[in-house]
Amino acid sequence: MRLQLMRVALVNGSKRFDGHTVQFHSYVNGLRAVGVEPSIYTCIDPSDADSYAPEGTVIPGWRVPLGTEGEMGFNRLLPILVRRLRAIEGDIIHVNDVYLSRLAAYRDNVLVSVTDLGKLKTRYYNRSSSWLHNLHLRYVNRCRGIICAAESVRAEVIQELDVPADRVHVVPLSTSSRSPSPVSPPLPPSEARPWTLLCVATDRPHKNIGGFLEVVKRLGPSYRGLLVSRLTDATRRRIDAEGLGKRIEVRADVSNLADLYRSAQVLVFPSLYEGFGIPLIEAMRHGLPVVAARRTTIPEVLGEGGTAVEPGDYDAWVTAITALTDADRYREAARRSWERGALFGPEQTGRALVKAYEAARQAPGPLSSK
Repeated sequence: MRLQLMRVALVNGSKRFDGHTVQFHSYVNGLRAVGVEPSIYTCIDPSDADSYAPEGTVIPGWRVPLGTEGEMGFNRLLPILVRRLRAIEGDIIHVNDVYLSRLAAYRDNVLVSVTDLGKLKTRYYNRSSSWLHNLHLRYVNRCRGIICAAESVRAEVIQELDVPADRVHVVPLSTSSRSPSPVSPPLPPSEARPWTLLCVATDRPHKNIGGFLEVVKRLGPSYRGLLVSRLTDATRRRIDAEGLGKRIEVRADVSNLADLYRSAQVLVFPSLYEGFGIPLIEAMRHGLPVVAARRTTIPEVLGEGGTAVEPGDYDAWVTAITALTDADRYREAARRSWERGALFGPEQTGRALVKAYEAARQAPGPLSSK
């Protein structure tokens, strides 16, 4: 059966507009870019349903008086959402959340996206969410295929979950934004023309927003920071305590990625742990030079498109950023960034998904019955 004749069901299991949902949009746009129109499903927890607009067909969980986080855990542990997904139609059912991999106990055509193994291998997450996530990892082996966004995550999944290599597929993510020409090199920074350093991150410990604050602080008043994040009170207090309130603009979200990435001169990405790093490709698709941490998947995604430095070596961060004040160096960095970003378009994501789905269709069965 040709994939164009298959029915592909794509299920988003995350309630938040976070990395999982960005990943989900990447899959949808990628499939459409190669002529495949998936059936879309979104799992929701009723107590949180008014805070976002679900896409496609809604799969509701139970409403329970435990608050949003408690309700999420309840619907995934029992598992309410998985049981309601058993009836959906599709020759391929691609679930975008490890919590939904349990569907493979009922259906033999399930693929699951594993973003990373951070909750298994690190202590960046709270104990309850890590326990629930790791509990569901045992069902991953029953899925017909596993999709990762980076080769380094694929290698971890194969090793840590004891999965045959031919069942784990790399599908690089993409953005839906058009790739413009590289930006023009700016004038050197000065008191009259301060540079803007951009950081896009959720305010969680492993995203290392504190590292971004330290970089802005050390570079001095010729540099400003633009921080796109929903900050915790603790981070806001730190900004004020270090006297950065007037030098750092904070935005909770943005509606226009092109305007965002054109408003800055450099993306600063100090994250300590990533399963991919969507802001990296967003910046590179717009030709914005990138200075990022040399950790986990970041060097793999960055390639020759930016500069990777050790997270705690702030002298290296300062050196890498100030080197870009030379117009010729900046122009070259913008060119390399844009060329690297061109490799992460929707068509590339769509073709990689098609390849993974076709491999799943040809596989003899689920990975195991454990």
